[in-house]
Amino acid sequence: MSRSDPRHAKPVSNAAESPSDAGAGRTPSALKDLLEEVRSPAATRSDVYLLVDALGRAPAAEEPHRERADLLLHLMARDNPVGDYTGRNGKTVRHAARDALLALGFPYALEVPPELMGQAPPTQPPRTGIGRGGFASLAILTLYLTVLGSWAVWNDLTVRRSSHVLPPRFTRDTAMSIAFLAAFIWLPPLVSLCGHALKRRWLQSIGSTLLAVQAIPWVLIAGASLWNGREPLQAAILPWYLSLWALWATRPLPKSPP
Repeated sequence: MSRSDPRHAKPVSNAAESPSDAGAGRTPSALKDLLEEVRSPAATRSDVYLLVDALGRAPAAEEPHRERADLLLHLMARDNPVGDYTGRNGKTVRHAARDALLALGFPYALEVPPELMGQAPPTQPPRTGIGRGGFASLAILTLYLTVLGSWAVWNDLTVRRSSHVLPPRFTRDTAMSIAFLAAFIWLPPLVSLCGHALKRRWLQSIGSTLLAVQAIPWVLIAGASLWNGREPLQAAILPWYLSLWALWATRPLPKSPP
């Protein structure tokens, strides 16, 4: 009867170890695994956050500094698109790798590319939604266009009454005109708002395209008024500036890492 020698038993890993504890001693192979996850087609923004967080931790005592430095230099390369990905605090992977290489001290810190030794650009968290500004731009634009369209209809009816002209009969063409006007006013902001509420970038792109189509007539008419110099007030009344504001404030969110 044989019995396994405890001296040759393999250590059992603790399955209940938390991710933060496990990430504290990231080895180069583990960093490479995170890098491969970020490069994979199924990568998410959370994978980028994990990579940036892992780069910010001190290396383990048994981790070869040379191997870690080579990996960090690879992340800092200009032709490496992963370096442009942004963490939750707004720091890019490239700058996180630079700070990690500087933390290794002499002589590895001397290998930092000179162009990265300058001050990092101000960190800005990535956009995760349109925020209050985007919502306000859509609301103000829609309300303004609704008031403007209602005023145009009311003005037409007033002119007809003062001229003793009977209002046009409600026909199929009239219904289609009203439906087109309502779609022109309400559809672009509604599609854009739904795209951001549902976190669907393709729907955000459609909404942005519709807002651009909505803004083009106002911009052209206002530009023609200013160019002729005859009706500057018309250029101020037309909501071309509100359309451009909404178009910028509700632009599609950045793509997730490929």
